Amino acid sequence: MSTILIIVIAIVVIAVIVLAMTAGRRRRHGKLRETVGEHQQEAQRHSQRAGELEAAAAEARERERTHAQTAAEAEQRLPDRG
Repeated sequence: MSTILIIVIAIVVIAVIVLAMTAGRRRRHGKLRETVGEHQQEAQRHSQRAGELEAAAAEARERERTHAQTAAEAEQRLPDRG
């Protein structure tokens, strides 16, 4: 009788350990999914910001080109000195 009791207790202990490990794994996976979602959102924000900065840089280059062209035209209109 005591041998059967020991076997039953061992099975119950093993089952409790397995359940605890499974619950821990689920909890870790849940946290990882949450972290992945946060990282994806952050990457998307960075991508949008990079797009904004690239657009601003293109706009600045266009303003610089226009300014250089206007300066060149103004220089041509000046009377010759010399």
